[in-house]
Amino acid sequence: MIFSFLQDDMLCLTDPCRALVPNDKVFFEIDLKIKCDGGAVKDLSKGVVIFDWVRLPTGKETMTLCLHSMLSSVELSCAHVYRPVEATIVINILKGPCNLSRVAASTPGNFRDHIILYDNSSEAGRARTVLGDGESVPLTRRVVAVSLKHKLVLFLVGGDVLEHLVLTLGHSDEVLVRKMGCAEVEVRVAWTTVPVRKRPNMFKVVGNERLLL
Repeated sequence: MIFSFLQDDMLCLTDPCRALVPNDKVFFEIDLKIKCDGGAVKDLSKGVVIFDWVRLPTGKETMTLCLHSMLSSVELSCAHVYRPVEATIVINILKGPCNLSRVAASTPGNFRDHIILYDNSSEAGRARTVLGDGESVPLTRRVVAVSLKHKLVLFLVGGDVLEHLVLTLGHSDEVLVRKMGCAEVEVRVAWTTVPVRKRPNMFKVVGNERLLL
């Protein structure tokens, strides 16, 4: 094998950049391959999993979907965001150098379901990049959705303990400037309400299924 994933490793996906609107079921098609010695390519995981928000456990907003195959077991953590707002994030380095290795986003008290926005760590297999004055962090995902009742938490991880930064942003926060080690970091957030399309209630939920009236 040219590369390998250890137990409990997370595969960082970069798309879609915006949340999906599950008026009905959402189908996720998984097609992961591995490259073996000699250049041969083999399937690691292949199949389809379905997210149906009516099957969320009572009082829960997240659901784990599993796809099992002979070579792997893949888990997808899906969240149904009620009354969502979108946060578009830009991170600039006003004063460097900044040895930023990872940026993650979550809601307060729910880091288990965090989303990776930027990963420049050695675990990701990349050469570490130090950002300087006037540079922006090349986020792989700039837009996240949170519930109207929740705040947004950003975790900026640097090279040592003095370069870690945790920011909690409410829906009125747009620009924050903080020190991160020897660097000065600017975080800009633009909030957008996700419009809700009102339509007549043509369905009735019975058990785990939704019936058309």
